[in-house]
Amino acid sequence: MMVVRFCDSNGNDIHEIETQDIIGIISACKGEAVVFPKGHYTYSNHILSFYSKNDDKMSEELIVYLNKS
Repeated sequence: MMVVRFCDSNGNDIHEIETQDIIGIISACKGEAVVFPKGHYTYSNHILSFYSKNDDKMSEELIVYLNKS
């Protein structure tokens, strides 16, 4: 499982999920719109981030940046 964070263009969190279907998430986000209870967004870009938790084990997360439409 990988954590996927959706952020606005300022880096503020919109939503967070865990999934195994990273390709599906990226493909869906590149569509016409991404809709959350907080509003409609369009895809901007994404990055894969690696970080270390308290136990020094490396973890990864996908951060998807969205623009408010």
